[in-house]
Amino acid sequence: MPELMPFALLLLYLLPFLLAAVRNHDMLLPILLANVLLGWTVIGWFVLLLAAGVAPVESSARGHRS
Repeated sequence: MPELMPFALLLLYLLPFLLAAVRNHDMLLPILLANVLLGWTVIGWFVLLLAAGVAPVESSARGHRS
């Protein structure tokens, strides 16, 4: 079980990027770069998590009615 700890910590560290990817965020690459460069700061990580979860995403035809 302890051998999985680095993998779990990496997933936690990249959580803002993963959330943006799942939401098909239109700023995916900037979020990834900022996560890698600023994610180690607690404030930067929380700001990125907020940006990935709250900001608008690309509109898709799925789920929209016209």
